[in-house]
Amino acid sequence: MFIDELPSKKIGYLAPRHVSDNGPYEFYRLAPPGVMLVMVSCGLDEFTLEDVERVFKPLDRLLDLLMERDVDIYSQTGIPLPCLLGIEAHAALLKHIADYTGRPATSQLHNAMAALKHLQIERETGKPAVCNIGGMVWA
Repeated sequence: MFIDELPSKKIGYLAPRHVSDNGPYEFYRLAPPGVMLVMVSCGLDEFTLEDVERVFKPLDRLLDLLMERDVDIYSQTGIPLPCLLGIEAHAALLKHIADYTGRPATSQLHNAMAALKHLQIERETGKPAVCNIGGMVWA
């Protein structure tokens, strides 16, 4: 029946660029049945701090769009964005998303680091899993 096809979980993505092509394709190749991707474009034109700050100014309006779809978790996607913002601003952004929506918030960068740790990269290399992008170290 149709009711069996309804999603059991929804992941809300704040997608950085105007157009998303491979992201949804990759998501549905990996996601289990019953998980839906709900994307909102932030409208990033260029990878500069000024443009990142511009696209996050209407953040609450973007979150409202995702909240209308009753998503279960929010994810800021695009690793260059937190690198341009900096560690503290990125953490503040995720905290604001979680506080505003009342749901968990994560980011593509946090997910990548969690995956490295889960795969026990430290055991293989003898060093903790870290990401050094633009001179900032994320552990």
